[in-house]
Amino acid sequence: MRDSLGGSDLPMVRSPSPLEPIVAAMPSLAPWYAQFRRYPVDDVWSHLAAALVATAETRVIPGLRAIAPAIETALKDWDDHDQVSLGLIECLIWGAEEGHLDLERIRDDLGPLAKQTWNSLQAGLSPIYFDSHHIRDFCGAPARLDRCVPTPGAPLQPDALLARLTHAHRQYELRVLFQCYMGRYIIREGAELKEGDLILYVATPPDSDAHPERPFAQMIEIAANAAA
Repeated sequence: MRDSLGGSDLPMVRSPSPLEPIVAAMPSLAPWYAQFRRYPVDDVWSHLAAALVATAETRVIPGLRAIAPAIETALKDWDDHDQVSLGLIECLIWGAEEGHLDLERIRDDLGPLAKQTWNSLQAGLSPIYFDSHHIRDFCGAPARLDRCVPTPGAPLQPDALLARLTHAHRQYELRVLFQCYMGRYIIREGAELKEGDLILYVATPPDSDAHPERPFAQMIEIAANAAA
């Protein structure tokens, strides 16, 4: 039986080492492969994700499209317990988030099975970027994230407080616009926010068929809010 990520309890017919085609298609990974080639294959996928993120230039991973076919083969032949789904694809998402890379372009450079895995891992999550497309009454950049308010998993009603920020010596609240759960923060307290930065994820309830539309949040100046 397969789970939501495509894993299976049944043994797979495995191809030869899935790492050699990846390194052949992206020679800059050769030093990494020399370090990890003696490790069990199932244990190296998260390290490969970190190595890929480390090659990023201008917010993308230059060799990712070249190795996409080899990643497809790895997902088909080596993912019987989600080693590739969770070890490579999920860690690639996390690494790209922390490195402030362009998630959409990185996803677009993957093959169809990897895209499907990516979508499964991100299902139900709504990203809130620091821009006017995702935030109503966007204050502008740069800003500082002063405080992250809800803890991951906390239920949130419309108008619930997500974060407090400072921009141009003015303080603002970031409030969600729909019922959801707190996902995870990508930007840490005290960090500077540039326009387009991914701040956090919120998640729709598991039993909900709702598909929220942007903007997902609203900025409210604290002084103006207190006077209202």
